Amino acid sequence: MTHRLHSGLYEDLLTSALEAEINARTADGWWVDVTSADSTIRPELLARYVYHLLRRALEGIPEEDGAQPANQVALANRLVEVLVEHGAMADDRVADAARLLLEAVEHRALGGEQSAVPRPTLIVSRAVV
Repeated sequence: MTHRLHSGLYEDLLTSALEAEINARTADGWWVDVTSADSTIRPELLARYVYHLLRRALEGIPEEDGAQPANQVALANRLVEVLVEHGAMADDRVADAARLLLEAVEHRALGGEQSAVPRPTLIVSRAVV
């Protein structure tokens, strides 16, 4: 068993592995405070947890003959299929190869020459998670 539990404050979602470690530590005399996640923060905690698992899985998909993007999209879409059963829409699936929409301008707003707006050097959608 990997011992990752140290004395301190936590707000970690219990996993099977963490729960097993807690049980082992309490058997050794540790005091551990565990509570149910409040319904107002539970969706955020669960979503953040799944995000980290999915990101690790996506990063672990090997680059084989240029198939990595397609395999990553396929994994994401498998998860979307499960989520469709719980309120996601079937058209929430990633279209293909994880292409990004960078800009859209209504045609009549162009007023002449079409050119892309200079992009910032930071990823606009990147947020601290």
